[in-house]
Amino acid sequence: MAQRRSDIVDAGNPGVYHCVSRCVRRESLLDDPARRAWILRRLQFLANWLAVDVISFAIMRNHIHLLLAIRPEVVAEWSDREVA
Repeated sequence: MAQRRSDIVDAGNPGVYHCVSRCVRRESLLDDPARRAWILRRLQFLANWLAVDVISFAIMRNHIHLLLAIRPEVVAEWSDREVA
């Protein structure tokens, strides 16, 4: 059963989280090398702009695993303009 993010993540403290995202009906949507490459590029882009470190990841045939570390100390240094 899904849980609210605020019940799981304490955004004020550093933490490491294992995240999984699955394809609908367990379809093999990630077999295509072009899709895998797009996911990898997108992950790199987001890691550069968000206060999240990608510790590890695995792109499987029908799902992806991410091991992410949140960085609240980085967020605390952002100005309102940077956040907007």
